[in-house]
Amino acid sequence: MNDSSQPLILALVSNLYFTSRIQNVVDDLGYSVEWVEQEDQIEGGTEGFINWMEEHKPSLVIVDLELEEVPWANWLSAVKKEPSFASLQFIGFGSHKDTETLKNAKDAGVDAVLAKSRFFSDMPELIRKHIREL
Repeated sequence: MNDSSQPLILALVSNLYFTSRIQNVVDDLGYSVEWVEQEDQIEGGTEGFINWMEEHKPSLVIVDLELEEVPWANWLSAVKKEPSFASLQFIGFGSHKDTETLKNAKDAGVDAVLAKSRFFSDMPELIRKHIREL
């Protein structure tokens, strides 16, 4: 659970290699992270995701664009329509070769769409730049 004094990052990521790297950077920056690896972790589909977001109030969302177990495009598109999340930023990372997924992420409202290599090499700076301080 989130220590309310720390900004919360929601990470839609399940790859263990990615989660450990993200966790280490988030810890170093003094933030906390909540992981959603499967759609069934959030009850109620897209509406349930919006409710989860309103309850937990994350300061940033990180998305593995290759995560097929979560309907991230639908969820993020819906959240982007909510006025209370107007300043919330989304960072997505995926294969630089999968241009269709990268385009879909931009269409879904992901603010920063990056190749995996760039995301992981620049992660601390990206998080600092995009996190919404509450």
